[in-house]
Amino acid sequence: MGKNYFCDYCDKILRNDSQLIKKHIVGFAHTSARNNHFAKCRDPENILAEESQKIPCQRFYQGECHFGGNCRFSHYTPEEITRIQHEVSSNAYEKWSREQPKFIDENRLENFLVELGKRPDTSQQLQFWNYHDEFLKSVCDLPTSLLKFDPKCIPSILSEWG
Repeated sequence: MGKNYFCDYCDKILRNDSQLIKKHIVGFAHTSARNNHFAKCRDPENILAEESQKIPCQRFYQGECHFGGNCRFSHYTPEEITRIQHEVSSNAYEKWSREQPKFIDENRLENFLVELGKRPDTSQQLQFWNYHDEFLKSVCDLPTSLLKFDPKCIPSILSEWG
């Protein structure tokens, strides 16, 4: 006696006859079992696209829909559709955030801090508000806020600042 053919989708053992196997594969029981199997593997984007267009199946909620995955109505509750929408949007956000460039390069920041530590004593820095004398001579009508001032005139007590 020849070997038998086992259909994983239908959990049936068939005689190893090519015509019988072809007939079984085209049959309604096998195609519905195969569709039900692959329905579990669908990604949320496809499920949402297909199920959001369907209206709810009344027979499924009553417990008597015999069509299963082949039903032209939706077997998902509004809460499940909302959960799938949330999952799709979170997946899209994760994908988007992975594709975005990093604004802070950690290596660059570490290198900067190392170089900052290697610098000589930085306590003696030049004042950034000093102007060249040639500039002050060429411009005579500067506003008060841009005139050269003496840092000693700035009060050191913060409560005196006005």
